[in-house]
Parts: sequence; structure tokens; C-alpha cells
Amino acid sequence: MSPVRPNPTRIACIGGSACFTLEQIGARDRLVGWTEDASPSLLRDSGVLLGNPKEPDFGKLAKLQPELVLVDRFLCSGEAFAALSSEFPVYVLDATSLLDLRLELEELGSMLHMTDEFRAKSLELQAHELRIRSEQLGAPPLRLLIPLSREPWSIVGGKGFAADCLAVCAAKTAINNSENRSEPWIPGQLRPEDYDALILPTPSFTQEDGDVLAVAPELADKPMRLLDERALLWAGLYALQGLQEICKVVHSLRHDLPG
Repeated sequence: MSPVRPNPTRIACIGGSACFTLEQIGARDRLVGWTEDASPSLLRDSGVLLGNPKEPDFGKLAKLQPELVLVDRFLCSGEAFAALSSEFPVYVLDATSLLDLRLELEELGSMLHMTDEFRAKSLELQAHELRIRSEQLGAPPLRLLIPLSREPWSIVGGKGFAADCLAVCAAKTAINNSENRSEPWIPGQLRPEDYDALILPTPSFTQEDGDVLAVAPELADKPMRLLDERALLWAGLYALQGLQEICKVVHSLRHDLPG
């Protein structure tokens, strides 16, 4: 793996959370290349499209001559990553908890000579970390059913912020999208008694007027909240706003539960 130059100014991002990280820390002006899973509202007005994050266009990447390549930890396997790390200076974003995230931000901030900005971000994260811990102390973890329209890679399997304070049950489709009330698919034959509450991502599961789509009868009697799907997908992956929104929703749900 090539060494990272001090204070790199030309940064390519492989993976959506890498792009989001650069945006969150105020280093967007250093972006020279991004992959197709980057949020259009964030980054697609600058830089060069490098294609699929699992198989980035190495020809385009080489022409950009990046001084640093930020890579999502979920993409750190296979031949493509081996080739990437052998040709370019790579920094893997590997945080799996708020504590890891804070330390990683500080390390990356030092590398980019953005110490003041990262110190402020770190203090924000510390405050949220302490508040979350104090709120959760003595409280059993909520079992949340969260239907996602895309692969829920940031909250399933014990990854990300959810692993810190929530036991999460996930399903790609838990809502009836048609008038025929087709049977919803829930992994593992999840039963209503297996979870405490339901969080519905928007806009995937709301109509154009904002009303919630018809909910399957077996789900309808559970406490329910709406949450922007972007906050869910970025949970624990460098989105302070996502952490804030999830904290608000979880805190609100607790008041609806018996005991």
C-alpha cells in the first residue's frame, strides 16, 4: 500500500459513506472522484464518476492522480480492493461504533491537517455518545422492525450505530404496496411478538401526499414512527444528523411502550 502524503488535497472516494464523510467534515473541495452510490444531492456536481464501487474504473482513477483514496470498509475484499491498495494510498473507513468513529475522525483530521474542524466534530460526537449512553443505561434495547427498500448494510448484522444501543430486526418489505394486500415478506418468519416497534423509512414507504402506505394487519398495532431512509442507511457511518434523528425517534418510541 502506497504511503499517504501529508495533507492530501486530491481525494477520491470509493463507496457512498466515504463520499458522505468528506462532505460531513467540510473537505468537499478536495474531492476529485466518486462512485455511483454517492448521494446526488451531495456530490455529483463535482469530480469524476468512477463507476461501480465494487469495481471502480482504475483507468479514470489513475488519471486523477489522487493523493488519498477513502474506501468504505464494506468494500475491503476481493481482487478489486487488492489492486486498489497496491496502486494508490488508501485509508479505510472502518468505524463500527461512536467511539471508533470519534477516534477515526481525529486520525483522519490530523492526516488532512483539519485539526480544528475535527476537534469540533469530535466534541459533538462525544456529547451525543454520552447522552445516548445515559439514556440507554438501565433500559432494555428496543427490538425494531425496520423495512428497507435497499440493502440495509449499515444496520444489519451488528454493524453501525444500531449495534451500540439497539437490537434490530430488519426486513426489506414489511408493508403492502398494493390494494390487493399481498402478503408481506419478513425474513425468518418474524412474528409480531418478536419486536417492540416499527420504523418506516420515507420516502420509500409513503405515498406522494406523504400518507403512509397500507400496513399489514399483523404490523398495525405496534408503535410506529417515520424516519428519513437516508438517516437509517447512514446510521453510524459519519452522519451526525442521522444519529440525532434516530435518537429522537427511539426516545419517542420508548414513551409509547408499556412499562
